[in-house]
Amino acid sequence: MNLSNIITQLKTIVESIDGIGKVHDYDRWTVDWNTLRQLFADDNNRLNGWVITCPQSDENIHANVVNIRKHRIKIEGIYGQKDSAESEKVFRDLLEKICDKLRENNSLNGSCLRADPPRVAKVMRRRFAGILAHVGEIHLSVDEYIRYSPA
Repeated sequence: MNLSNIITQLKTIVESIDGIGKVHDYDRWTVDWNTLRQLFADDNNRLNGWVITCPQSDENIHANVVNIRKHRIKIEGIYGQKDSAESEKVFRDLLEKICDKLRENNSLNGSCLRADPPRVAKVMRRRFAGILAHVGEIHLSVDEYIRYSPA
């Protein structure tokens, strides 16, 4: 168990969802429209992508030579807004599908001790290179067992 493996498994889980778009296992952003399209546009040329990052990790003593490391994972999505296609509903559905998958697999394919229930922390609109998009964040706390040898 380690953070890299946890994030790899999260990427695998999120990629398994129909209609999810592109998934990156690190923070990918740019101000250049062409690069943004390469990173996040789906086959229909719609912004539809996700990044998985870990902005914070805490560690606490659990027992002699064993600690529990709690990673605060952020899964951030971007989805091009199109009112006539009810894009907000589609994006919300994708957020819920991710939460469902994470709830059903709280060991993240055996990569962690356990993951707490996912939380949709933010849903809003933002403009990227003149394109309006839905943006959402799912927060997930993941516990990792750390065994170590004291000096």
